[in-house]
Amino acid sequence: MEIKDYIRTYDNVLPVESICNFIKYLDSNEEFLKAKIIEGEDFDVRRTWNLNLTPMSPSLTNVHWANLWTYILNRCFTDYSKTFSKTSFNYYDKIVEITALKYEKGGFYKTHWDHCLKFPRTLSAIVLLNNDYKGGELCFKDPDGSNENIILTKSNRIIVWPSTFLYPHEVKPVIEGVRYSLVSWAL
Repeated sequence: MEIKDYIRTYDNVLPVESICNFIKYLDSNEEFLKAKIIEGEDFDVRRTWNLNLTPMSPSLTNVHWANLWTYILNRCFTDYSKTFSKTSFNYYDKIVEITALKYEKGGFYKTHWDHCLKFPRTLSAIVLLNNDYKGGELCFKDPDGSNENIILTKSNRIIVWPSTFLYPHEVKPVIEGVRYSLVSWAL
């Protein structure tokens, strides 16, 4: 197997009506904050806005979506673990975060990987929610920075991969429209 074979997609994870309702919730939400990187805010590295989904939110709507996405992502992470584990070992223990991202025109996230000492993530996931924008492609590169592997932009798609340095990835700049997605990680 090649490194790219460990990047898996799961399509049509929710009914279309549910995806549309979630996008409406995000579109009307005024609680998005400037996204940060480990060192703090840096709009030269990551130009996007985020909204944490948590079952501890005072907003029952946020709690609803957090619980639903936790259920969906757990199913994908479990399937991923079963696909690649030749033993009874699970690749992950728990989901540590679910964050909605809003990439407006010009929004991007430069090449990075998700695992580090401060955040020792095992698996990463991105949920592509909509596709009515231009640009904003999710792109994986070989560890040496060569050979781009662009993931087809398709709404209602989850992409799961190992969080290690072997999977540098980026979100190319959005040229037109607004790109909504979710990110999540498992330990």
